[in-house]
Amino acid sequence: MPLPDVTIEENISHPADFFSRIAVMNYAPSRGSGMKVKVMEAMAYGVPVVTTWEGMEGIQYQNGVHCWVAESDDEIAGKIVELLDDVSSRKRMLEAARALMEEKYSPVPVVDQMMEIYFEIAKSH
Repeated sequence: MPLPDVTIEENISHPADFFSRIAVMNYAPSRGSGMKVKVMEAMAYGVPVVTTWEGMEGIQYQNGVHCWVAESDDEIAGKIVELLDDVSSRKRMLEAARALMEEKYSPVPVVDQMMEIYFEIAKSH
């Protein structure tokens, strides 16, 4: 049964088309493992994220700064409403999340970390 003001998006041609139209992303997996690309994409596109700790697994984040991590449905809904109601909080979070993605997870820092490991391996031989 369709809900008023709810749109289900499928087969998105480009992430920017989707992320440019949303104010907050909620992704609340009940379990999972590894880094969630959809969460990282939202943060990189500057969309505040409300998720569970499983949604942030493997990502170095500060709760309430880079995203909101909550476990109960009521707490998740409350954080979404809080972000939708407070433009300045939403802006601070999206800026912090975007900066985190650039600082820790963009190609330059990732390649730098890989090169450090390779140099350490080469030194040990």
